[in-house]
Amino acid sequence: MPRARKAVIPAPLSRSAIAERLLDLEIQIAPSVAKISELKEDLRFLSDEAGQGFVEDFGAKGTVEVKAGRERQFKGTLPVLNHETWLKLSAGRQDTLVEQALVTLEQTWSAACRPSVTVRL
Repeated sequence: MPRARKAVIPAPLSRSAIAERLLDLEIQIAPSVAKISELKEDLRFLSDEAGQGFVEDFGAKGTVEVKAGRERQFKGTLPVLNHETWLKLSAGRQDTLVEQALVTLEQTWSAACRPSVTVRL
């Protein structure tokens, strides 16, 4: 299904012209993006060191919130269906396990995704 064209893109611009504008902007902001990542790592380090998160409020300018990290936690064990074994069972045996509510069949879907754009500098 085609996406609706956004009004912010002037119609006469070619695909190449739009891509070049994007590349020019990425080149322009690359140093700032790198510095932002570095500053975020510094704040994560400070949060880890303090053992807690924090919020820095700069009034109308905005806020910076750092949430505390946490170690992974064991939540318990769950039964997992061995797909290869399941597929080798006869249809009758599969139906029996479903009827006994030992196996529940659910539909799975891949996530929809928009076209991706990657800029390499």
